[in-house]
Amino acid sequence: AELEMSSLTSFSRRDSVVNRTPSSRPGSKLKQRYGRTPGRTTRANSRTNSRMMASRESKVVESARDLSRGGVYSAKKKTRVAAGAKGSSVSSQNSAADDDSLGEIFSNIDGKDWRTKVQGIEALGELVSSNSSLVARHASRIVDRLNKRLDDGNAKVNIVALKTLGSLAAQIKSMSSSESQIRAQLISSVASRIGASNVTIRKMASNVLETFINTLEVSSLVKPLSSATLFGKLSTRPAMLSKILPLIERASTAQIRKHIIPLSLTLLKAKSNSPEVRDGNIRVIRSVYSILGDKLYDATAVKRLSHDQLQKLRDITG
Repeated sequence: AELEMSSLTSFSRRDSVVNRTPSSRPGSKLKQRYGRTPGRTTRANSRTNSRMMASRESKVVESARDLSRGGVYSAKKKTRVAAGAKGSSVSSQNSAADDDSLGEIFSNIDGKDWRTKVQGIEALGELVSSNSSLVARHASRIVDRLNKRLDDGNAKVNIVALKTLGSLAAQIKSMSSSESQIRAQLISSVASRIGASNVTIRKMASNVLETFINTLEVSSLVKPLSSATLFGKLSTRPAMLSKILPLIERASTAQIRKHIIPLSLTLLKAKSNSPEVRDGNIRVIRSVYSILGDKLYDATAVKRLSHDQLQKLRDITG
């Protein structure tokens, strides 16, 4: 009986070991839940956590770089904007200062004492010679002041005004097309001084016109010079014809027909021309004919000539 009990006990223990379920083994519940034992879970979690930490650190570093680059760009942009705003502010301040200076200069030019006028004109020349924007803003006022001083009763004021106009040729050229009338008025005013009684003024006016002819576009010269020749003093016509002559080759056919032909035909019909005017006009007519040829006779002004006047024209052109 004891042997049988011992066998049963031994068999019961073996059966318990064999039939033990996984859930009754150490760590089996954790393995069922997480798929591994606690030791393996810890090592796996450790590796996972390391990878996650490395990924987070990489993203943090990349974000920091992006932020840094964005900050630098933003800083540069703010710097550029600030610099632009500062430059605009400085430009506005300079413009305002120039305008204030111009007002003071005009007051001197309009003064009664000739010395004050001369100082004002010289200061005006210095101010606008290096500031084309100032000329653009106040072109009519500047030209008006200088034109008045061309007719001043003091010869010294006339000479300084002419000299200043000559130095402004580049700025006068840059005047907009809307200011062409102002430019034409200026050229006519200078041309009128060629007939001055003062020899120095005549020479200065002639030199300023030469500067204009060499600097300005021919399209801005033909009309005012033709008008100044036709309607100016009779004593200025020989000199003015000599100014117009070199422009003919540069002028367009339309400009020749519209301005130069009517001028030359008006002088051709005049009965009291001086020998200098007659000779100068003959040179102009022949220059026009060298460019237009027989098309000269198709011009409307030519068709209005009388028979005798037309014959005189043919005698000149040959």
